[in-house]
Amino acid sequence: MTDSEGFISKLPSETLTTIFRYLLDPIPKYQFEGQSWKNRKINGGLPVPTHPRERWLARKSYYDDYDGRHHLVPISQTCRRWNSVANEILYKEIYVCTSPSVIDLFTFEADAHGPSIAKNLASTLSTSPHLSSLVRRLVLSTYIHNRETTFHEIEILRMCPFVEDVKINGYNGYLLNQYRPVVASRSNLRTLNISRYSLSDLENDSFMDDEELLVMLRGFPRLEKVDISLRHGRPNARASLITYCKARGIYLHCDDT
Repeated sequence: MTDSEGFISKLPSETLTTIFRYLLDPIPKYQFEGQSWKNRKINGGLPVPTHPRERWLARKSYYDDYDGRHHLVPISQTCRRWNSVANEILYKEIYVCTSPSVIDLFTFEADAHGPSIAKNLASTLSTSPHLSSLVRRLVLSTYIHNRETTFHEIEILRMCPFVEDVKINGYNGYLLNQYRPVVASRSNLRTLNISRYSLSDLENDSFMDDEELLVMLRGFPRLEKVDISLRHGRPNARASLITYCKARGIYLHCDDT
């Protein structure tokens, strides 16, 4: 072993994490509301957030999710220790997106309609549950409300017990009875964003009604924000939902159908 190899092997994991993060593309590459964050303010005139989690939550574009994390793949294959440190970065934030802009690196074909990305990730997490425990932020997107993609995305969410921030862009309506209880079981949630529109802007039924959401929210003790496509339930149900969120300090935005 050379002196340099001995020095590197003694580096604490926190230092390795800092070094590995430099391999990612710089945050200014991210987009906010479709425009460069340098030229746009968000959230009613507030400046672009500086905290990494808040920046991630504020992003509106689903086509700029390429943050250079592919640079960490060879790092994760170097040795067991580096694998552990790199995986904490790789799996903290996961984007499952089937769109023409997503290319399979093995076949070099677009994954617009196929469920391969979601299926492969679900398979990986099922055989490596320690990776599932690393996930904190999860974006689950479909391009055309594909049924098989939605099925695998439900399984992915089911396998991430500590996820804190979830965005769902489109889903197959026939699987909502399976999807809703899985979302409700993620008790560690801090933000929940569910859109009935797919990435190709196809519209679907609302995810649930306001009565169902109120029941679900009671299982999220840490929830800070919810943005969801809702349909109206019984009279006064929406008023009860709004009252509950105000009392808990939860920001609520409903896209009605």
